[in-house]
Amino acid sequence: MTSNAEDATAAQLAAPTPYMFNIDIGPEHLISFHRACATGKATVVCFGDSIVSQQADLISPTESPWFTFVQQLRAHNPGVAITEHNYAIAGQVFAQMESPLPLSHRPDWWYKDAARTWFSYVAAAEPDLVFLYSGGNDGYGFNVAAFKSLIAQLRALPKPPSLIFGIVYPPSRSSPVNHYHLKRTHDGIAFTAGWVRGYAKRHGYGFLDFMRWHNRCRDGFDSTETTCTLVNPAPDTPLNWYPSAPITASPSGAVPFPANTNENGIPANLVTDFYVNFTLHRGFKTPLSINLSNAPRDPARPAPNAFNLVPAGGRFRYYWSDAADDFIDDTTSAVPIPEGPVTLSIALKNELLTCALIPAEFLRMGFPLCEFGKIDICALSVIRFGAPFAPVISGIPPGETLSFNNICVADHTLVTPNNARFTPVLTDADIYTKLPNAGGSGAYHMNAYGVQKIMNPVIKSANFRPPMTITPENLKTLLQALQTQNISRDETRR
Repeated sequence: MTSNAEDATAAQLAAPTPYMFNIDIGPEHLISFHRACATGKATVVCFGDSIVSQQADLISPTESPWFTFVQQLRAHNPGVAITEHNYAIAGQVFAQMESPLPLSHRPDWWYKDAARTWFSYVAAAEPDLVFLYSGGNDGYGFNVAAFKSLIAQLRALPKPPSLIFGIVYPPSRSSPVNHYHLKRTHDGIAFTAGWVRGYAKRHGYGFLDFMRWHNRCRDGFDSTETTCTLVNPAPDTPLNWYPSAPITASPSGAVPFPANTNENGIPANLVTDFYVNFTLHRGFKTPLSINLSNAPRDPARPAPNAFNLVPAGGRFRYYWSDAADDFIDDTTSAVPIPEGPVTLSIALKNELLTCALIPAEFLRMGFPLCEFGKIDICALSVIRFGAPFAPVISGIPPGETLSFNNICVADHTLVTPNNARFTPVLTDADIYTKLPNAGGSGAYHMNAYGVQKIMNPVIKSANFRPPMTITPENLKTLLQALQTQNISRDETRR
């Protein structure tokens, strides 16, 4: 006998899933690993939190995402003897992975020496590939400096391993455990996930985007595909029309985005992505800054996560901060700063930031103003946090004014028409419910069916194969096949 709830769950689990996106892992991300595979043996290490550990409330080890990860490695590298070490530990964060201090919480079946650091076990394994997974416990406390130090330590090993990142997925929205039912908790996890995803893209590391697939299957949207749409002007607001009436900077030199909303109710002062076009009425004479996230300045983040535009010898100079290091991509462009009022556009969508100058002669093209005749100042791949934030243009001298000519926004953490693209096929109950035969915690640890539906498809879509080698023999075979199909012909003998 089965309950109605169990029947409903079975029906959901049998439903088709959306198509899988391409996973950004290829031979170029696995050079050290494949170098080891060429010798006939390789070592891989799992370094992360409970989701990929042996402490994830699963009944069968075969349903662990780490089991699937190693299974995929072996399938794509036949004949290679792969040694695996699962050194993931429940409840930990990136800063503890990097820490020079021993952990107080230790899985005693492998972490036997209380005087050693967690990292020392990873280093002692001499890994050729390390799978890094954290973020669910980091949240808004994510320590950028510690993360970057961790990567530096791994790269400084005598035999630097290949690195693959796991982009953390969100927990249940209904569980009060660890305040998972609160939006702020989910925003904190998106905060960390966005930064790690951007870091992997910026530095050319492979990654498995579990959050993206989870959002598709449970919520029906893609957290990396969103549509920025126009913010509506309204009487008696700073954005009364396009162009807006001149807005005076605050005593601190700041002009925040207004609270006006787009057609889907997303306020311009709480977004993840945006396009803004504005005019500085007295010209561009002092450094400007616009924040890229809601990262506060604190000891863990000594620099703000912001983009800076500076007058430099009559030209535009730009640089940005990833919240740990400043002056990234510091460049003085060839674009001259015009005299008089200056109209600029800044777009921030996923990891791409663009900035352009709109010459005065094209301002007559209508409002909301787009980018007719624009002169590109920069296009940058930036690293930023993934939670909604309030954009603020800073550095405007007190008493000076600007007008907004166009603001378009989106929030990729919410299910709205700005990003909804799919029909959800799974619920929290399907993914997290604690089942006597399949495990699960009811909060964050998935049962075996959740792992099968959410984590395994992402892992199994990855390409862990070695690069193709072109030899004279297989090149000759390929050319002969093309000639047989009349796709090419050999004219060298004529």
